[in-house]
Amino acid sequence: MSVADLDALGRRLVCRAIRPLDAERLIAFDQAVMSAIGLSRPIDHPRRADLRDAVRVYAPPRAAMLVVLGNGELLAMGGFLPEPDVDSTARLKRLRVAAAWRRQGIARQLVSRLEGMAADSGYRSIRLHVTARQAAALALYRARGYREVDVYPGDFGPEHLLEKPLID
Repeated sequence: MSVADLDALGRRLVCRAIRPLDAERLIAFDQAVMSAIGLSRPIDHPRRADLRDAVRVYAPPRAAMLVVLGNGELLAMGGFLPEPDVDSTARLKRLRVAAAWRRQGIARQLVSRLEGMAADSGYRSIRLHVTARQAAALALYRARGYREVDVYPGDFGPEHLLEKPLID
């Protein structure tokens, strides 16, 4: 199922929902992107459980995971899940862009698409957690209207909890 095309500096990329055949490469892609910035955890870590069964965990209508492909290569991914214990709030998860494809608008377009899908799924707001080590991600989310709700100690330094209303 093709969700739509994205544009990265004039190059059309395919953005679609994950499929069962994507499972292993989602794990490898997440590991590669996060290892490069010193935020890696093994696949059996409890905080990576969503990736071990991503097709089921990110199944619509209350969740979604999208991948961005260029010539069949995985360039980016991201999804949302219901926020535990908070009604009508989604949690943005696993937004990753390959290093060679950063700063081309892919993350911004992917976040926009995921926010729209979350709103269409009935969520009124969206949250995310990001470490202080991810300065570019913090800047992106703040520029998109996310506001800081909390800062707390995390495994890799301070973590920021950000939130944005999806429906006024």
